Amino acid sequence: MKKWSEKKAWDWYNSHRWIRGCNFIGSDCANRIDQWQSYGREERMEVADRELQLCEDIGFNSVRLIVDFEVWLQEPVSYMDVLEQYISLCDKHKQSVMIVLTTEAQLPRGDGEFVPKALGEQKYVLGYHQGRLPLTEEQQKLKPYHFMERPDLAKKYIKMVKTIVKKYANDDRVLCWNVYNEPGITIRERSIPILDMLFDAVRSQKPKQPCTADI
Repeated sequence: MKKWSEKKAWDWYNSHRWIRGCNFIGSDCANRIDQWQSYGREERMEVADRELQLCEDIGFNSVRLIVDFEVWLQEPVSYMDVLEQYISLCDKHKQSVMIVLTTEAQLPRGDGEFVPKALGEQKYVLGYHQGRLPLTEEQQKLKPYHFMERPDLAKKYIKMVKTIVKKYANDDRVLCWNVYNEPGITIRERSIPILDMLFDAVRSQKPKQPCTADI
């Protein structure tokens, strides 16, 4: 699978109604771990059902779902079930889905062993982006890194990407793949080889949908 031509991209775009929507996360989710973990799943889906109905009512027709590697790492089977539930609810409410496979927002920091965030009850921190406090002075001194920059984690990250893309490569409910959200916004030029590796991983699964990376 190669990069689409400009004509093919415009033909695809013009074949769709005006795409309008939002990044979707239920209002009862303290953060993205809360969105994707199995803990509290039934309650999360009830709220998502109501709020995706609101999306439909106000004229949205597409939403972005941003994956969470730390949850997938700890609950890979359950994670795929939760993803399917979200996509099914979106389809029920006439919302196509853009799946975001990686983003540089709130990368882990440091040079020691990576420890994924604990699952279970998540605490709200009102007034901050995605319910998380700003970095402390000590945290700011630590170097941010992408999971793909750690060899032991990179293999697992690629496995997650391939697993998700393979399952939905020919699914009409998926509008497109946001392979990398805002590459370089945190780690600058270090994002370039990661971008290449992720595009290779996605394209190896031969998705029929377009693949994007927004600046």
